[in-house]
Amino acid sequence: MTGPALQLPVKTALLESTMKKGKKLAMTLSWAEARDDRDLPANAHSSRVQSLHWVPQSPHLFVTGGWDKTLQVWDTRVDHAVTSVYGPYLCGDSLVVSNDGERVITASCRDSEQIQIWSLANPSEPCETIPLPPGSAQTHFYSLALSPQNTLAAAGATDLLIADNPSPRSQLHSLLWEDAHPVFSVSFSNTGLLMAVGGSGGRVRLYERHDDGK
Repeated sequence: MTGPALQLPVKTALLESTMKKGKKLAMTLSWAEARDDRDLPANAHSSRVQSLHWVPQSPHLFVTGGWDKTLQVWDTRVDHAVTSVYGPYLCGDSLVVSNDGERVITASCRDSEQIQIWSLANPSEPCETIPLPPGSAQTHFYSLALSPQNTLAAAGATDLLIADNPSPRSQLHSLLWEDAHPVFSVSFSNTGLLMAVGGSGGRVRLYERHDDGK
């Protein structure tokens, strides 16, 4: 679907659907160069979409974020974002939706208020910020992951933070990352017992969760 997406006349994020005999065949979220003077829709991304996650237990909703510092909620039944709020600056896959589908958690690439929690029902409500450990106060984050057990992992510039049941009262703990390179990716196994982490140093590390939760 990348070919047709490049022909879009408007520089914006669009949800396309191809219909045939009443059946939806494909949908593509795209970003294309402007070809005319039409205005951008108010509720569309104006730059790179860096992260996209579906809402658990919903067949229609997913959330996106990126360079334009907006968090947007999409519904596949309409051709535009249904909600858009200004806030997180995402430079990687650093957006997750909570397992209960009620909250969105973001990790921004900036010096303050990096890890934030948003209400999915009303993202325009004031978000909550999870405080970082003193030694990680200015970490820029590039990746975020949430395990089935609700363990949050945030990967950033030479730091890797984890917390169980993320909330503003959570205690984020730093895991030892010896390589002096940014950590760009983190992911949990489907059981949540293993966590893989990768960075610009060319190494991948594997962490195992023990029965005591550590």
